Formats: sequence, C-alpha cells, structure tokens
Amino acid sequence: MKQLIYLTATWLFSFLIAFPVAAQWTPLPNQPTRKVAKYKDSRYNWIVVENADRVMFSANAGQSWQDISEGLPEGFQLENVIIREAHIFGVEQTSNTVFRFDFINNKWLPSDDGLPESGFYGSLTELGSNMVLIYQNTTSGVSSMYISKDNGQSWHPMESISQDGFKPRSIDYLEESGVAVAIGTLKDANVVYTSDNDGESWVQAEGLENACEVGYTISDGKDLVLAMTNCGQLYLSPHAGLNWVLADKLPDNIRPKAVATAGISTFLLADYPEDEVSRTSLFRSKDGGENWEKTKITLSLSDESSSLVSSGNNLLLIRNNTVLTSVSGGKSWSYAEGLEEVGFLRNARIYDNGFRLFLSGDGGVFTSSDDGLTWEPADGDLEETLIKLDQLAIMDGKLTASFPFAGNLLMYDSENETWTSGRGYGKVRQLTSSNSFFNSANTNAVIYSVNAVFGKTTFQYSVDGGETFSVKNSNIPTGRTFYSIAAFGNRVFCGYNGGVMRSTDAGNTWITLGNYGIPTYAAITALAHDPANRTIYASGPYTGVFKFVKDQFMPVQISEATGASDLMKKGSHLFAFDGLHLIRIDLTAKEETVIEHPYMIQKFHSTADRLLFVRGNLLIATPKGVIRSGNMGDVLVDFSEGLPLLADELLTITSLANDSKYLYAAVEGHGIYRRKVNDLPVKPFGISDHIVSGDPQLKVKLYPNPATDFVQVDFAEADQMPVGELQLVNSLGQVIASEKVSPDARQQFRFALDNQSKGLYQIRLISQDGITLKPFLKVK
Repeated sequence: MKQLIYLTATWLFSFLIAFPVAAQWTPLPNQPTRKVAKYKDSRYNWIVVENADRVMFSANAGQSWQDISEGLPEGFQLENVIIREAHIFGVEQTSNTVFRFDFINNKWLPSDDGLPESGFYGSLTELGSNMVLIYQNTTSGVSSMYISKDNGQSWHPMESISQDGFKPRSIDYLEESGVAVAIGTLKDANVVYTSDNDGESWVQAEGLENACEVGYTISDGKDLVLAMTNCGQLYLSPHAGLNWVLADKLPDNIRPKAVATAGISTFLLADYPEDEVSRTSLFRSKDGGENWEKTKITLSLSDESSSLVSSGNNLLLIRNNTVLTSVSGGKSWSYAEGLEEVGFLRNARIYDNGFRLFLSGDGGVFTSSDDGLTWEPADGDLEETLIKLDQLAIMDGKLTASFPFAGNLLMYDSENETWTSGRGYGKVRQLTSSNSFFNSANTNAVIYSVNAVFGKTTFQYSVDGGETFSVKNSNIPTGRTFYSIAAFGNRVFCGYNGGVMRSTDAGNTWITLGNYGIPTYAAITALAHDPANRTIYASGPYTGVFKFVKDQFMPVQISEATGASDLMKKGSHLFAFDGLHLIRIDLTAKEETVIEHPYMIQKFHSTADRLLFVRGNLLIATPKGVIRSGNMGDVLVDFSEGLPLLADELLTITSLANDSKYLYAAVEGHGIYRRKVNDLPVKPFGISDHIVSGDPQLKVKLYPNPATDFVQVDFAEADQMPVGELQLVNSLGQVIASEKVSPDARQQFRFALDNQSKGLYQIRLISQDGITLKPFLKVK
C-alpha cells in the first residue's frame, strides 16, 4: 500500500512540475531608475536640458519643468543651444536648421533667414550682443561664418573674416574679458583671429602658423585658451588668444580636458599616461600657464567625467561620483554637501552661468547658489528612465547586477524589493561569483569582476556583497585585456587576446597558461571551467573551441565552426553558442552536433551569459527571445512568454541568471525580467535516482526512505566530494533547508523532518556538474 501511495504521489508531483499553470516573465518589481538630463544651456534661473528624448525648460532653477519639444522634427538632435534675451536658440542637426523657441506660440520655429539652404550648420556661439554660426558647404568643403545682429531674425556672411579664404573650425567666447577667439586654417596654415567687439571686426593673432592642424580648444572663460593639435602638441595663449606659445613645460602626450582659474592659480585637468596607464591628473600653474606642476589629485579608476569649474575662489572637480571643492587653491579638498545619495554622476558636468551652478548628467540635475559648497536637486518632475543593467550574478542568494560603466553594482533584496549599491572600478566587462572562497568556512560568496579602466584591464573581487572591491593586478602584463572570467573557489581564469591567465589565490598573482594553438588575434570571450578534470575550455567569436591539456590548448571542435561567445560544460558535454548555432560536443565520444533554430539569427561578438542550465533545462537567450531544451538541445521550444517582444524588432538579452526561486534576464532597454524556476518542467522520476544533469557516477546514499523524523545524505562512498549546495525541497518546489557542500566539509548531512507534513520530498544537489535529484517519502 505504501508503495502504491509513493508511486501515485511521485506521478502527481512530476505532473504538476512538468505542466505548470500559465506563467510568464514579468518585470522585476521596483526597477532602479535615474533621471538622465543632458545639459543644453542656462542663464539666470533658466535652464534647458534634454530628458527622455524631449527638450525640457525650467524658469525656476529646476523646481518645475515644461516640455518644449513641439515644432522640432521627429528624432531631433538639438545641439549648440543658447539662451539669450528671453529666447532659446539651437541647431537641429537632422534637418540642418537653426531653430528659435517662440514662447508666445510655445513651439520651435525656423530662424534661418539669410542662411544657405544646403550645407552643414556647425557650432552656434553667442558673442556678446551677436550670434555667430559656422557653416560648411558640403559640395566645395569650404567653411565660413554667418553673423546675426538682430537676435536671430536674419543672418549675414561675416565678410570681415571670410574674405581672405579663412576656414573656421571653432570659436571660443571668453565672457569675462569679452573676447572671441576663432581658430581655423588659411591657405593650409593654422590661423587665429580675435575680436573684442562681438565679432564686428577681427585681428589675426600669432604663434600657431607652424603648428600642425588644431583639433580642439578649451578655455577658462577668462583669458587662458589652450589648443590641442592633432599631432599631440599643446599650445596656450595666456592673453585671450592674441599670441600663442608651445606649452613645453607640460608632459608629452598630455590630453587636456578642462581648464579653470581660481584665485591666482590656473588648473588643468588632463589625461596623462603614467606607468603606461592613462590616468586623469590635475596640474596647477601659478604664473598664468608658463610653468606647471602636477598636484596630488589623480582621478580614481572609476572616474570618467571631465568637469572642472571655478566659482569665485572655489575650485570644483567631479571625483569618485561626488564633487570635491577647494577654497585654498587646490592645497586641500573637501566633499560638497547634498550629493551623498546620488550614487553616480556618469556623464555629469558642472556649469556656471554666472549666477548659479548647475550639475547635470545621468544622475539628474542639481543646483548650487554658494559656489558649489552645497547642492540641492533641481530635476523636479523630469521623467525617470530605467538604469541599464547588463551583467547578472547571484551573490549569497541575492541578485547582483552591474552597470555597463563605472564599475557600479546593485544588489537586489527580493523580500523588500529594494536595491543597495556597491562599486568597483571601471567598465565591467564580465561578472561572476563563487561560493567557496580560499577554501575557507567564509559563508560569504565572492564576486569576481573583469573591468576596463582607461584601456587597461583590472581584475577585482569583493567578499562583502559587492559593496567594496579589491583590485588585484599582480603579474598581469601591460596592455593585456581580459574579456572573460571563470571562477571556482579561489581558482580564477581570465581570457584575453590570444590566451588564458590563471590565478590560484583569488587574483593576487597570475600566470599565463600555455597558449599554443590559440591564434594570437583571437579574443577569448568565453570560458568554461571543468574542476573535476582540472581543466579549462576557451573560445571566442573568431576562433574554435580549445581545451587546456598538458601546458597547451588543443582544439576540441570537429567542424569548422568559427567559435563561440558563450561556453557551458555539463557532464560529458560541452555547449558552445555563437548566436547562430548551438554546438554540442560529446567529449567522451568526440562527436559534435550543430543545432539551429529560427530564433538564432545574429552572431554574437561580446561576452555575455546567454546560456543557463536549470532543473535539467538548457536556456538560451536569443534576439527573438528565450528558448529552452529539456533534452540537451535536441528539441528547442519557446520560453519567452511575457518578454517585451515586438514583431519587427530584435531583443537584446545581455545576461541570464538564477537563484533557487527565480530566473532572471537582463533585457536592454526594458530592465530586468524574472520568472519562477518552478515554471521549468522537470522530467518525471520514480523511486530510482533522477539525474537532471551532473555526474551520473556520483555515489551518494539517502536514508531512511520512507523517512519519519529525519533524512540523511551520505557521501562516504563518493570518489570526490562535489562543491555546491544540498537542498531539502518539498512538493511545491520550496527549499526548506540547505547546506553548503565542499571537499573540506563533512561527508554526512542530516535534515530534520519533525515539523514537516507527510508527503513527497526530494534532496537536490546543485554542483559544478549540474543538478542531481533524489526523491523520498515522509510517512508520518
């Protein structure tokens, strides 16, 4: 009778799991958002930004906002916006038109009377009471300047500077000194003109005639102008562009980003190659730019902003996702107040309109009326957009997601539906986690991250849930770029262009594995670790699949497939996915099967986790949705219900992950979606062991069965202890209890059943080889 009850319960349990009630992917609750505001211009308390593909205007320093997009063409690109005399002007680049916003009709109107109908409109600059537009004839390639003296009602060629054939490239207006500086070419030589009467007349300056072509200029808004040439030379003019000298007191190969003057000192923010790594440093001059010294301020690896502004005697610099201020000429620095909760200032810049400061970027809009010492939000009712999260990992049971920039991480608390932030350094290329760190009893998992920082790879790890990271770069050769990462405990492998490096001490030291057989041009974007056989598999989008054997990499692909961006090893099979094909390699029989599907339509080149193995199901992320297979890829079925799919558009799923309860998919432009793990079918199982995936030779005993007060799992006869997690699961698929399993752990595990109702249960082992299920029955 007990046997009959057991078989009936087993069948019912299997049926419920194999045929779940209607389920689908749903957006993760409380998705992280941000107010992205691209600064356009400000004057007094007026400010114009671009937010969520709209032009927004505020007349009260950001307390409230008005959509002023009407009149602009669909898909507009409004640049060179200036506010002047109660009007707003801008160059709309898709229609190549100068527009003026009409506050009476509340819409944009063309303001191009007198301008050529064809050609390209470049920069629009305010020169005191006038406006100047750089125009290029796309047929002849000749550029010239047009001036408006009546607030944009009409435009006229600037004859005083164009008659000699001068081709302007850029114009700077030094508002404090009232001088305009125009840089361009005349008869293939660099020429600089200056004007102190709002562009009415111009005087040719001296000093740049023999320099190679000027690429760009920056100024402090007062008297100092710097010109960077395309051959790496830096020239400066301390007298509003009237004369120029070579800045030979600054280091070679410097790339200036911003310049500002505070008190008697001038500061230059510049990219500067140091120790073969390009970092952003701050230089100071006390004699108007003739001599320079490097300050102690060096922007951290995560900084990407180039904002340096002076307001009064205060100097402001964006660093470490906050703002540093100095009222002592750069000798000492302190943090500005009011930005503590912003979290990130990606693409942020500080702007001084002469009356107040504005800070605008991916973190929103902020304003300061005390020279930047304190800040307050000024983003009012601007629209929020989803934060782009691409790399997913599970950390101590929590979903962890990375920004595709600046090294920031977010950890999701599914119970409270809240996010906490941590940070690494640089742009995250790939993220992974391991549940066994240094083979110790540390219950915290470790998150490993491969990041790009100013063109150099950094390897980082965190043991505090991603709140802080340690950078480990010992023995990583200069110029080597890591693309992928695989971790197992404190053993870490990283793929680079032409090979693989390994660390056995969590990244403290590295050695290069023999890279014979891998083409030197091949970027290794996919790794699969096989801890049982102590080897690693490697591949990339333009190479084959390789296995590390006896100090060298040997090819394991039989066909001439071009490699993969994703690898996954399960049991005796290796799966390689390149976006167009799923390649299943039987490592024992040395046979290969190439599997195609209508959803596989786009070759992938970048690193991502698009393969996932859960409950015996292989999940594959494609541009047309998620597909799954319960039989090693032989039959693929759609698993995309609920994903934001449109008929004529492709879907970019950048990462798949799962914990014990949910599957997660990072969908570009739509945020993170989740779906219950129990939505996945599991093949029916009976009294004998059911191997979903994993090592079928694993010798593990479960007793007593049927059970009453407890059930015991015994690994005493196992040839090798697996590494993973042992779970007690009820008939609803809920995890009642769990234990960590590793070679250093005990060999016997007991789960109490006193408080559990009678019925069918299972012991689930999740290890590096997959999932092993052992069912049992509780009878009392």
